[in-house]
Amino acid sequence: MKKIILSAVFALSAVAFLPASSKAQDAMKSQSIPTTENSTNRAMAGPEPTNALAAWAAGYQYGMSHGWGHEDSLYWAKVQMKLWIIKHT
Repeated sequence: MKKIILSAVFALSAVAFLPASSKAQDAMKSQSIPTTENSTNRAMAGPEPTNALAAWAAGYQYGMSHGWGHEDSLYWAKVQMKLWIIKHT
């Protein structure tokens, strides 16, 4: 019985905090993302990195400063570096 109740509570809390839920959508609408005119990536506002390593560092710093885990920040940094290379070749 305890297992069923815990499963139900977990399922309901997961549904309540999904990005598609109305609470999450209201929270997303209330946040404004700053952008720059030259930036193609809205999530990372600021000056354009001058090389691929700077793009990687900016991506990693962005992830870590927004409370992402180490693995997620490394992934985001790699994506930012690849995007910089594609844009500048």
